[in-house]
Amino acid sequence: MLAAATLGFWTASLDASVTTAFYNNNADYGYRVTFMPDLDQRRSASGDGSITGLTNNGQVACVPASCTNMLTYITNHGHSDFFGTPTNWNSDATATKNSATTLINNLGNQMNCSWWGGGTDPAGMQQGLAAVVDSDKFNIVMQGITLTATPTINNMMQAAAGGGVVSLCYGFYNNGGNAWDGNPILIRNGGHCVTLAQGWSDAVDPFIQVRDPWTNNADSVQSNFVNRRWSTRPVTAYGWNNVLASYTNLQNVGGTATNRYLDCFAAITPKAGVSLTWDLADLLVFLPALNQYRIISLPFPMPEPPLLRLNPWHNKIMMLAKINERLELWEYLIDLDEWKPFVIPGVQPDPDPRAVFFNRDAELVIVDKNSVHRYRDLGDRFLDMGVMELPQEYDFQVVSYDNATDAIFAMDIFKRVAYRIDASGHGSPQPLTVEQMHLICDPYSPSSVSPRTGEICVLDRVTSAIWTFAYDESTRSLVRTGVAQHSELSSADELIADDNGLMMVAIDGKWRSFEFGTDGFLQERESTFSGMAAQAGSDLSRHFTAADLELMKGPEWENVSPEFATDAQFRASCDWDFDNDRRVGVSDLLYIIDNWGVSGLIGDGSSPTVGVTHLLGVINAWGACDF
Repeated sequence: MLAAATLGFWTASLDASVTTAFYNNNADYGYRVTFMPDLDQRRSASGDGSITGLTNNGQVACVPASCTNMLTYITNHGHSDFFGTPTNWNSDATATKNSATTLINNLGNQMNCSWWGGGTDPAGMQQGLAAVVDSDKFNIVMQGITLTATPTINNMMQAAAGGGVVSLCYGFYNNGGNAWDGNPILIRNGGHCVTLAQGWSDAVDPFIQVRDPWTNNADSVQSNFVNRRWSTRPVTAYGWNNVLASYTNLQNVGGTATNRYLDCFAAITPKAGVSLTWDLADLLVFLPALNQYRIISLPFPMPEPPLLRLNPWHNKIMMLAKINERLELWEYLIDLDEWKPFVIPGVQPDPDPRAVFFNRDAELVIVDKNSVHRYRDLGDRFLDMGVMELPQEYDFQVVSYDNATDAIFAMDIFKRVAYRIDASGHGSPQPLTVEQMHLICDPYSPSSVSPRTGEICVLDRVTSAIWTFAYDESTRSLVRTGVAQHSELSSADELIADDNGLMMVAIDGKWRSFEFGTDGFLQERESTFSGMAAQAGSDLSRHFTAADLELMKGPEWENVSPEFATDAQFRASCDWDFDNDRRVGVSDLLYIIDNWGVSGLIGDGSSPTVGVTHLLGVINAWGACDF
């Protein structure tokens, strides 16, 4: 058995740059990142030529500037060769100013920024990020307005709470009057991009705080780092391309409506995976962003392989184990380095579930052969959110989940039927037709939905092939989009579609990576997870938790002065609010007293040991947070 090791390196503390990140549902989430750069977009050259500027003084450079904030944050947190070099960006030093200008300029060129025209469009934004982000270590999650959907704050906060750093863009929309049905008509007239610093919702006052690259004069001096706060409210309107949808209005503090509406967002999230080791007594947690893994022991030897799922919103590993023909639910609490058993409430799922995942509402979903069970994690217990019965005449052997649409696709291979089911329990199962489904011969085919294409991927071990299908909303059908073979697929245990377009397949206890060739065959390709120990039930979910992001704060950061060491404006925006109640008060003072003399606890840049400096900081910031 592999020697067990604790995950103490995962333990959260107040010097983590992502100090808060959770998502329970649309009305209960929180996210806060500190040490996020706030680089200026408006940059003019000095008269003597010692300080360089951007083309057109950076008047339309908001996209590359806001994205440079994200990229330099990653560089400053353990990835010194990621984008530039680790730097204290809140500095007026000439070399620092010029370095930032160069980074913004180069990224803008990669984004095909129109420096004298309209700036950068979403396609260019994604293209530029893809050019500099290592796809083997990080994901780029991007959502924008389409003919059928609009990005929402909820989607954005899910990406953030799952460990992402986020840049968001909004449009300026003029009021074009009301349509025949009374809904307003929004006419876009330009836009802007900023970087996410905070986001909160308690069902009463949802808001975000951002780093705005425009908040400076077009001069050669770096402005102070400071957050702007906006309330977020949904507005049903006719917006982009005259699409009637729910748009997010970014309102001024106090709820005053503005002409700012969310257009798109881009999130960069590091990858992770959790896999069973050979002897079924340990878990192997792999962190590609750091090219390392850790081993943790299971609470007891497993007679059968359990199902593992990373919970991206609560810093946990979820495990379902079949014990004596009954499912047992366990959570590994990463912060505490311990396993905790839970009782599955309500109607018990079948002991051989077809699929287990977390839906968009952060609910645990268990799909068995005839029903969909949903549970809400309350910390000390699970709440039964209801059971949706599936058509009882079928036995759904192949089940996969699409996070992008929050939809479950279930197939009965024997009877050649398929259904699409809302994973949050709304509506009823919709029957689908599946093109060439009769050619799939394996009744218990592993399946997965590609995060890149949205295609349902089905591994048929009888024919040693992977089939791909795309959902067609207009015809309520799954249309076959491809099929490719490889002789070794006949002994595969698991299939996970990778966000890079690869097919991760567990064969003989190891993960192997394949991609579709042009000749109808799968071609093997090396990837981050290639060769890692694998068993059925593993999860290469591509999510990092908030505490994992602290891992990115490597030794390179230690010699860099924190940006906020002398930033009074940031202090006013609640740096001393340790219990996140949006005010500095008695509980925060007691926290300082309780931790007096502790070293390395508070990464505020003022002193390595909790003492008088921190006490004065709390006293000076006393009262409601100045957002």
